[in-house]
Amino acid sequence: LADRGDGFGKAGIVFCGKGVEKMNYPYGFLAPFVMVGQQQACQEAGAPIWLLYEVLLWAAIINFGVGVVNLLPIKPLDGGLMLEAVVKKVVKDAVIVRKTVLAVSLVFFFLLLINFIGPHIRNLIT
Repeated sequence: LADRGDGFGKAGIVFCGKGVEKMNYPYGFLAPFVMVGQQQACQEAGAPIWLLYEVLLWAAIINFGVGVVNLLPIKPLDGGLMLEAVVKKVVKDAVIVRKTVLAVSLVFFFLLLINFIGPHIRNLIT
């Protein structure tokens, strides 16, 4: 933000080093987020603002990840509770509801578990 003395703050993008069009983004969908590329180009500046930027970026990424995991249909999580409510609306038998929610919860739990231990198992096998 900049103030030219007229009382109105101005916002814009400041280019340091390479222009955004010259940067290589790992995935195309990241291209609109100019600050991701700007951080790499302006890292030589060493300003304390980039430390704050990094902390806030990681906090946002972790927050998004926790939110997505919370929506998985695993019973103690919110997604599991939503699944149970939907199955209760469709099926009236409590035993079938419990078994269905348990089966879906176990499938998604093992899929989540494979993401963590799968690469280690693959390294042990090869």
